[in-house]
Amino acid sequence: MKNNVPSGKYELKPGEQYKKLLQLVDALPIPVILMDSIGNVIHMNQIAHWLMQDTTGDLTGKKMPACQRDETSLVWRIPTPNGTVQFMFTVIPVTLDGMDYHVLVTDNSGYQRRLDRASEAIFSRMFDQSNDGIVICDSDLIFVEWNRGMEQLTGYKTKEVIGKSLESFLKELLPEVKKPLSNQDILAGYTPEKLEKLIMAGGVIELEQEIKHRNGSVHQVCYRLFPIYVTSRVFLGAVVHDVTEYRKVEANLKASETRFRTLVEAMGEGALILDLDLKILFANPMADSMYGGGSDYLIGRNIRDFVDPEFLPGLQEQVKRVAKGRSARYELDLADFRGNPHTLSITSTPWRGADDAIMGSIIVFRDITEQKIEEERLRFSSTHDELTLLYNRNYYEEEKARLKNSRRYPVSVVMVDMDTLKEVNDSQGHQAGDALLRKFASIARRVFRQEDMIARIGGDEFAVFLPETERETVRQALERLRIAVKKYNDQNPELSLSFSAGTATAPSPDELDEAIHRADYRMFREKKQKKAASSGQS
Repeated sequence: MKNNVPSGKYELKPGEQYKKLLQLVDALPIPVILMDSIGNVIHMNQIAHWLMQDTTGDLTGKKMPACQRDETSLVWRIPTPNGTVQFMFTVIPVTLDGMDYHVLVTDNSGYQRRLDRASEAIFSRMFDQSNDGIVICDSDLIFVEWNRGMEQLTGYKTKEVIGKSLESFLKELLPEVKKPLSNQDILAGYTPEKLEKLIMAGGVIELEQEIKHRNGSVHQVCYRLFPIYVTSRVFLGAVVHDVTEYRKVEANLKASETRFRTLVEAMGEGALILDLDLKILFANPMADSMYGGGSDYLIGRNIRDFVDPEFLPGLQEQVKRVAKGRSARYELDLADFRGNPHTLSITSTPWRGADDAIMGSIIVFRDITEQKIEEERLRFSSTHDELTLLYNRNYYEEEKARLKNSRRYPVSVVMVDMDTLKEVNDSQGHQAGDALLRKFASIARRVFRQEDMIARIGGDEFAVFLPETERETVRQALERLRIAVKKYNDQNPELSLSFSAGTATAPSPDELDEAIHRADYRMFREKKQKKAASSGQS
């Protein structure tokens, strides 16, 4: 029977009860259509929209299509290119706010079938397109599904496998010389009953196994076994993933790590791995030996604990440099386990994790304490006289050049010559003469100021530069030197000192050479006078 209802626009002013009805319709988990008393569709819930989107589309605001009526329902048949689609609605009359409505509720068989078809399509696509192998056996362990991933993994086509038993096919899949990869060799020696019982008891099982491709190549696979429940039966499902290349990479990484550790532990330099907070995560035997605290003493400690606070700011700057991804080379002074000072030459490079993020630093270092001592000795020797430990002739010339470019004027000069050194060397030996030179140097260091430069410029000749010193002041300094030497001679008459000296003062840089010449002249004049006096006495 056709639904003959008058046509025309219908306007509805809903009240509170009507709003609640709409909320109820939207909340129902089945397709529902709300229609007024004259056949206009007022509302469709989301499930009704989804169910009818391929046939009628949205009917809201439109006339309900012609339906056949039986005693309790409306039957709606819609022709489509793929055949007639049938919907059956149960009609529920409702009166709200004095107005009549019809609630059309369809059973969800069509809706469920649509869901089933969609789910089946999704499963089928995932099953066929998966890069992993997927296989399903029935409760008798007979293959019922074998996807494209399994074909690529084993070389066997689906039509060759379906219908075969798992037990018989394992002879083709498992290598003749089998290398066990797991304590649970699940696929060998299990009857269907045992396997079903194991699956039922344990749920998902993950294992690793070697299998043989049809072409003879051996692959290492990781597979997951899981139960599939079909009505009252339990099927066996498996997802198989080829991990051959992954295991090769893993083995190579492990071998590389072993080589690295062997190299680092055997190297003749110390090596540390630090996190970003400078905590020591690894120390090789040489690092332990250098520090002297014993094996693994350094692990877990912070490098700041071994560094003098004076050097921490500089260390922190190097840490910031490495944290920005740059290598750093620097020297660091620290004390070992017994408190002995050491100087280390350090090369620090960023330590990066798997995601290339900087996790800390790798430090390679060597102890250059002895080298530093030797460098300092050579540096001292290049500017000092080894016998007296005063400055030498080279430094004297450098200081003279610096003073010519200096503003520390006036500069006074003292030139000194030992009077009796040759006689002492001839009569008492060079050791006695060397002792006299060392004693004079010691006295001179005490008499002159720290900023004055005292140098041994010849075998028995000395020179002193006194910056910012007037003529009278240098004369007083020379007088203090004479007094100090006399005091020594009074206490050591068996090996007395005697010297001649002259002084001069340069008011400006241009007059420095002339002042040196005048002081030298006055020194030789005094020496000559002493000799003359000595000859007259004899």
